[in-house]
Amino acid sequence: MVTIDNDRVHVVASLMESIKDDVLRLKRSDPQYVALKKLINSVGVNNASILTVLNSLISYQLSIPGEEYWGRFADFFSKPNVQLNTDYFKKFLLNVKCTRLLDQKLRRISRVLSSDLPGKLLSNGLRYCNNIEAFMRELSRILKVSEDSKTIVFSAKMYSYLCDVSGQVVDLGKTPIPVDYRNSLLALTSCIITDCGGLPLKECALKLTSSTYSKYVRNAWMSVCNQLGISCLELDAFTWIFTGVAISSDFNVSKIVKLLKEKYSVNIREDVVRILLECVEKYV
Repeated sequence: MVTIDNDRVHVVASLMESIKDDVLRLKRSDPQYVALKKLINSVGVNNASILTVLNSLISYQLSIPGEEYWGRFADFFSKPNVQLNTDYFKKFLLNVKCTRLLDQKLRRISRVLSSDLPGKLLSNGLRYCNNIEAFMRELSRILKVSEDSKTIVFSAKMYSYLCDVSGQVVDLGKTPIPVDYRNSLLALTSCIITDCGGLPLKECALKLTSSTYSKYVRNAWMSVCNQLGISCLELDAFTWIFTGVAISSDFNVSKIVKLLKEKYSVNIREDVVRILLECVEKYV
């Protein structure tokens, strides 16, 4: 049984209201955002747009942290004579040793490259900035998957970064949060989702990323976003970075505060961190 604690949703949303400016500002310190800046500067926004979309659709089952993966992606595709084809992406994935589900990922790339989307983006890489939901519908149509699937939503996030880097005003609409391991984990540690059948924390977080249970994470964070008055893709920039730092710090509050300041130039109060991690002990 998985339960959303609506009272706790209100507590977390009210707490995050006090750091809303930091939440919105943090995306520009996101290593993924920085990686896209480098890519755009190297290959131009049109080429960068399709490269970004293709890479975001295969950014799962990685063997290295996402922050490192996107940095190495930008480095690899910023070289001269980059080729926009499946073989070149295979070379990249082999280079970064991210070969889990390799054939599946390459089939995804081939399917997108054989569609009309690359032509649209190569002529105007920013064409969807004012309607991210239309962008998601397009990807959903091409890949024949749900619009709220993790990779579609994550692609929307990365495309919105590309738009923001390029100085575009982005219309994110009511796009949900990507239901990945980090956002599932934070839903548990912050107590907005409870009752996970007695599973340990990490196992429960993995369970919540499955198609059966992901709706609970999606709905819980959507409630937080609605109360905050921001898009869930904007919130995801914070939750993804925060949870990554929390994991690497073994959920040590003082270490998290220190790392967020040193690596991302953002000051998050200890009481905020404690609330977001209050239920960690429940799973120990």
